[in-house]
Amino acid sequence: MANTDHDPDLVLVRNYTRALKIACDELHDDPFDPVARAQLRQLIQEASPTADAAHQRLLLRIA
Repeated sequence: MANTDHDPDLVLVRNYTRALKIACDELHDDPFDPVARAQLRQLIQEASPTADAAHQRLLLRIA
């Protein structure tokens, strides 16, 4: 079995997922926190396209 710790796509997807969960938790703690709102919005707008592409590549490899 290949070592997946060094797969750039897998690392990117894991990091994005972790950051997204943290941002959601922060917003859940205080839905009216403008900083938490801005961080989640920025993550979705800026990091999602790259994470989505990496996720698709991973799916193609396991299909």
